[in-house]
Amino acid sequence: MKRTYTLMLLFCGLMILYSCSKYRFNQKSLPALETEWLLPLAKGQFGFEDIRELSNINSSYLIPAMDIGFVEGVQVNVPALDIPQVGPYKQALSDWIQAIQFDSLNIRLGFNNLFPIAIGQGTAFTFRNSADTNSNSNIIYSHTISQQINPTEQYSFDVVIGQNQVSDTIYIYLEHFKSPGGTVTFATTPCQLSVELKVVDLKKVSLYPDKSLRSYDTIDVEWGEQEEDFEDTLSSARLNIYMENAMPLNQYLQIYFLEPNSSFIYDSLFTAAINLSGCQTDQNGTPLNTTQSQSVVDISLNKIRRIRQCRQIVLNYDLNTLGYPQPLIHAGEQTFFKLQLSGDLKLHLKLD
Repeated sequence: MKRTYTLMLLFCGLMILYSCSKYRFNQKSLPALETEWLLPLAKGQFGFEDIRELSNINSSYLIPAMDIGFVEGVQVNVPALDIPQVGPYKQALSDWIQAIQFDSLNIRLGFNNLFPIAIGQGTAFTFRNSADTNSNSNIIYSHTISQQINPTEQYSFDVVIGQNQVSDTIYIYLEHFKSPGGTVTFATTPCQLSVELKVVDLKKVSLYPDKSLRSYDTIDVEWGEQEEDFEDTLSSARLNIYMENAMPLNQYLQIYFLEPNSSFIYDSLFTAAINLSGCQTDQNGTPLNTTQSQSVVDISLNKIRRIRQCRQIVLNYDLNTLGYPQPLIHAGEQTFFKLQLSGDLKLHLKLD
């Protein structure tokens, strides 16, 4: 699973608090000192484009010889080819998404020609909103190759296109498929086509209600040396978390700490996980309101001891559109999710 920016910021805040607990003074002539630090730790604002599971779509396809009209394992005399369309190869955006209007979209395509014939100049990789190949109005983007792709050669392009709309399914064709032909035997290994779509700048997305996406990401952590005297300096710590949600997405947040040498959860950052309701939007996707959450996490000395023992944490992040009315929810370019962290650190310095 991909890491979410939100939980990574929370974890970074915790690491900063811990690192501050290791400051040392060595002035034995001074009395004991209690001091408190208020630290601005981090803040960030994220949009729909930052939710990789929804805005970044990867697919791969196999193109066998049968798709261009030839059987495998038999020697054939292939004439010069000019096939109007090969495909379509369908790419669903997400079961969440009905349509996306974008100001910019990044398309990356990779193609491995494993046919025993060259693919000729003038062949086009075409992305369409529907299966209709008789119209140009449904073309999202078309890329025409300028030189032939020989057998075993790979071909790729990376382009950003602007201001268009895609439906829930994209239809990918090889149009005007050209080849000089030859006497060959097609192997059972098909050509390989890979496609990545990334929304760079969103204008509006229409989402289906009653969808849910949960991400669990386990990562290794290292807290540094186990200094014996860290307890002499740390009195308590408090993590202040402010969140504002102007997205029509309900959000659930939690960080779990795993026992050393096992996968059992033995502590969590929040006593109760944060549940933040999504906002309401109009037909244009403009937020009509925002929801806010202010949470305080008191990190006791005992909790720090327990956390320091763990070697892995689990970042748990849930997005859903549960409870929103049918048929569609709209999110525009003005939607956002904002997070701000500050730390309140109390130190007890034994200087005598």
